[in-house]
Amino acid sequence: MNDDGIINEEDHQYLGLSFPRFDFGLNGNFTYGNFDLFLQFQGASGHKTRLDGAFQQIATYETFTHAIYTNNYWTPENPNAEFPRPIKGDPRNFQTSDTQLIDASYLRLKNVVFGYNLPAKIIDKLSVERIRLFLGATNLLTFSKLNRWDLDPEIPSGRGQYYPQVSMYSLGANVRF
Repeated sequence: MNDDGIINEEDHQYLGLSFPRFDFGLNGNFTYGNFDLFLQFQGASGHKTRLDGAFQQIATYETFTHAIYTNNYWTPENPNAEFPRPIKGDPRNFQTSDTQLIDASYLRLKNVVFGYNLPAKIIDKLSVERIRLFLGATNLLTFSKLNRWDLDPEIPSGRGQYYPQVSMYSLGANVRF
């Protein structure tokens, strides 16, 4: 990086933060008549994550290869490819560099709950104080550059124990006697 023609420790440079500079969230509760809607967003920005494991090795050791690499690695016919040519057993392709850093900023729709309170004329016949029906969802949408890699932005770099966040849907009723 210092243009002296020699690659050594003088060429190291700062590549960014591995932990978020900003964490944020937003909740909203909306009602209209007997209907209610709860939304919860969360996110983080200002940081990067490093590809690791099989994502980083690019099939060098006959490991898992993500579809992103297919037809997107260097060949003489494809000199402007995004990734280097995979060479079996050659660790040069996955030496730590900025090519393995991805912007890990994200915005996630964490929770959504849509509810309906039954009208008083129905509730009075059932001898209860209140009945609310609801439909909920967790981890519904995530907006992130990591989506391209099928990676969850809340999982730290390393990914050795990687298991994605699950989406969960629920249907239920709250009954108050």
